[in-house]
Amino acid sequence: MYNAVIDIGNSTIKIAIYKGDEFILLQVMENWDEREFNQITKGYFVKNVMVSDVRYVEKPYLPFLKEKFNCFFSDMNVLLPITNAYLSPETLGFDRLAQCVGARKYYPNGNLLVISCGSCITYNFLNHSNEFIGGGISPGINMRFKALHNYTSGLPFVETKDSYDVFELIGRTSEESIISGVLHGIRAEIDGIIDSYEENYENLTCIITGGNWSYFAYSLKNKIFAHPNLVLFGLNSILQNNVTEKL
Repeated sequence: MYNAVIDIGNSTIKIAIYKGDEFILLQVMENWDEREFNQITKGYFVKNVMVSDVRYVEKPYLPFLKEKFNCFFSDMNVLLPITNAYLSPETLGFDRLAQCVGARKYYPNGNLLVISCGSCITYNFLNHSNEFIGGGISPGINMRFKALHNYTSGLPFVETKDSYDVFELIGRTSEESIISGVLHGIRAEIDGIIDSYEENYENLTCIITGGNWSYFAYSLKNKIFAHPNLVLFGLNSILQNNVTEKL
């Protein structure tokens, strides 16, 4: 028996198949499509599905998934293996909780700081008592590129590349200067925030994830562990937790 987890983000929809904790398959869709979902899960006996959605208000997938699967959704009713101590839980992106749940399975002890580099950069703190306290949110790479173009009269728009193996400190064109300022700025931001957490919390493990994790994972001065698909792993852990409780 297999589980399917669906992470509906701002840019893409990721669908992963798990058997227990074992990762089997990952596929990406641009928009929700029942036929494409059926094709992705074809050949697997999927019984349980977990959905995290930050995009759709009307939830177009809901009737289809409820009819075919044992479904759980990222709402206030889902059972979490951690405590949500965020002061405005109704405004909290479920992906931030899922990242911390996944991180805790990898690192069962101590305080955790999970840094997710995607559309936004989020800093997510789970303390040693398994309480999600909160963290921080700042603009991601593409958002910063767009802001520099949209809110100035002369700066060009820089397309986000799949990766930057080397980004020079001194940009010698406007495009190179934007890349240098944005990427070195984010790297310095991440290192600085890690430093601040380490000053305040002992036994801290730092994890980086998200679509743009590889831009920074190997250039930070602080020790950090990379787990690219942490949201999906966390969603699967939450799904397992709810299926067990339902039995």
